[in-house]
Amino acid sequence: MQATVKRRLTKVALALVVAGYCAAPAVAANGNLKSGQWQIVSEQTGTIQGTVPWITRAADKTADTDKDHVTVTIDRGDRTVVTEGDKQFHVGDKVTVNWAIGDTEGDLDTDNAATKLTVQWMRYSDQNGSNPEEIGTKGSNTYEIQAGDADHYIGIKITPTTTTGDPAVATELLLKDLSTNTGGGADDDDIPEGPVVDENVHVVIHEKDSNTNLLKNTGTKLKTNTTYQVLLWSDKNGNGTYDAGENVTDQYDYRWKFVGTSAIAGTGTGGIVNESWNDKDLVIPLTNAEAKTAFEGADGGVTVGAGADDLMLKALTPASASQSMTTTGIVFTGTTGSDGTATFTLNQDKSLGLKTPLTVKLTDNTTLHASLDVIFMVLTSPDTDKALFWGNMADTTSVNGKTLHRPWLQAELLSGVTPVFTNGVHTNNEYWAMAHTVDNTKWDIAKQCGSLSKAPDNNDLLTLYHSISSLGWPTQGYPYLSKSTSSGGMYCGVDENTRNQNCAIKPASSAGYATCVD
Repeated sequence: MQATVKRRLTKVALALVVAGYCAAPAVAANGNLKSGQWQIVSEQTGTIQGTVPWITRAADKTADTDKDHVTVTIDRGDRTVVTEGDKQFHVGDKVTVNWAIGDTEGDLDTDNAATKLTVQWMRYSDQNGSNPEEIGTKGSNTYEIQAGDADHYIGIKITPTTTTGDPAVATELLLKDLSTNTGGGADDDDIPEGPVVDENVHVVIHEKDSNTNLLKNTGTKLKTNTTYQVLLWSDKNGNGTYDAGENVTDQYDYRWKFVGTSAIAGTGTGGIVNESWNDKDLVIPLTNAEAKTAFEGADGGVTVGAGADDLMLKALTPASASQSMTTTGIVFTGTTGSDGTATFTLNQDKSLGLKTPLTVKLTDNTTLHASLDVIFMVLTSPDTDKALFWGNMADTTSVNGKTLHRPWLQAELLSGVTPVFTNGVHTNNEYWAMAHTVDNTKWDIAKQCGSLSKAPDNNDLLTLYHSISSLGWPTQGYPYLSKSTSSGGMYCGVDENTRNQNCAIKPASSAGYATCVD
């Protein structure tokens, strides 16, 4: 374009410039122009450059934390989704990315058309972008995951582009894992972190030096002092049989888990074996004591049964004696004093929180009898019929002048709600409900407390640390959540084991214990 200048004063008139356009300076000598007339000159400057465009998650998500990210949605078709693992990228899923263009000068890319042409779907062998391979059709913002993508991370290459302004093209952007915020997606969407799941991967558990799949032969008893191994194999040719070249065990991480209770005593609880056995062969020890040391300690972990509890009856009068009452059917025989009474004490030092029925009978007339339930409570179970064990945990405590209510058991969740974890978190023989800070779809603080405002603040949780061990409240594995906000839309929480603060709590994806303030 050219600039037109109307001269009224005998000075140089300067043209205003707009990014992307050129300007013609108007220079006139005194006395050469008629008063009140416009003079057009033909000289022009070079073009004026603005700034490069960028992409952001959406038109209403333009914070710095949204820059260089896309919004990822997934069409799972008729695939059944129950667990978090089911929500991961699977072969056959259709993945779509959307974004909005950001530009300092307000340049446009109508309907993202120009930028969409630059989209190239990619797959990587890890989250660092190793072994990049182009997949799909360039210029499409939708991709259907193929069998060859199994065990890979899905990403894209994209170049922010506008149809107006100068410059109109930015540097190509590499997003290496759309399942995470770090990789260009998000951590609070409906897509958990992880590679593409191959539904054709099968699991075999077998005794070392044996080919018998114990998952298919459930009648086979496991043995102590024996090593068990895992085989993961991908049915690449679809024949349903393990063939050479199909072993993919080293491509996966795996953990061991026990289910059920002791087959004989009925004690112990199922759960994850501690992390020292991750990705390793499992050796079952000879004794329960060795097994407790070897296997216990994981979050939501297994509790090895003791075989029976240590109930001990001690007769005090008229004669002293002791009798272990660790299993059903044990009988203590004694006599009363001349007044027809006898005095006993009962101890259960290792109680899990059990109720034990005791029956007293006359030796010469067994029809005369009386029964009494003996209950030894534990601090780590609440006094509710929803608890697995008998307990006297405090329901409330006072912190900073406020009344704080304990976390909920998984069994105390309201009917019809969607829990954060299907089975809760197993600790101290109870299953505890996890919550998110703010989550429209799953259990969160507002659903438990009535509103987020009824949650404790971070200072309350720091104070709670000093008394929580005497309360018996759970602390393992996850922080206690607060209503205190942090930067970038995050919230704060406190690890009540260590009093460490965590102010990077993602409101809809970071799990923790929820407590409520009156």
